[in-house]
Amino acid sequence: RSAAGDARARLTSDRRLAEQRCARLEADVRAKDRLLAAAEAKARKAGSKSEAELRAAKGERDEARRALEGLQRRDAQHQNEVRRREREAERLRAKLAALLDDKGERAAEKVRRAQLSPAGQREIA
Repeated sequence: RSAAGDARARLTSDRRLAEQRCARLEADVRAKDRLLAAAEAKARKAGSKSEAELRAAKGERDEARRALEGLQRRDAQHQNEVRRREREAERLRAKLAALLDDKGERAAEKVRRAQLSPAGQREIA
């Protein structure tokens, strides 16, 4: 039970960090888009000199987008893993409850048998 809680806490922490990184990367993409727009405007004015800057800005933007997409995929995987572990924990809790219920019913049956058996005799279960 503690291991499941630790794993869930770790996954939750990983997810929170991924969300923070995702937000930073989204801000980076927006900044790169602004830089690209400025570079495109500058390229139209200056001609070929700014084309290298434009290509570099596009490359940086594309790299930031790829990083963001990878992070979003990892976040989805983390969410799926958390849900899978929660389902497994719930299944195990239900199984434990059923086992404890069954054990309690068997103990109650033994008590009933002992009460119904003739005095002085012990029933072997």
